[in-house]
Amino acid sequence: LTLTGNNSWTGGTVLKAGSLIAASNSALGKGDVYQSGGLLAVNSALSLAGKYTQLSGRTLQLQLGASGQGRLNVAGQATLQGDLL
Repeated sequence: LTLTGNNSWTGGTVLKAGSLIAASNSALGKGDVYQSGGLLAVNSALSLAGKYTQLSGRTLQLQLGASGQGRLNVAGQATLQGDLL
């Protein structure tokens, strides 16, 4: 699933399986992001207003490019336990 819009929901995002591609600065809304499974790919300069938690055995893929592409800015606490690509 690829999210390209400017999303404003505040309830948070939970990724349990599959692939989620964040292709805009606010693709994942304004809540916490919890990755208990699957792959989270960042194709933009993604900003998270809350916390980011990635459990072990999970993958965060940052696709680096121009204008900050592939950068993950986390306003809250970031917990990284899985694979970082």
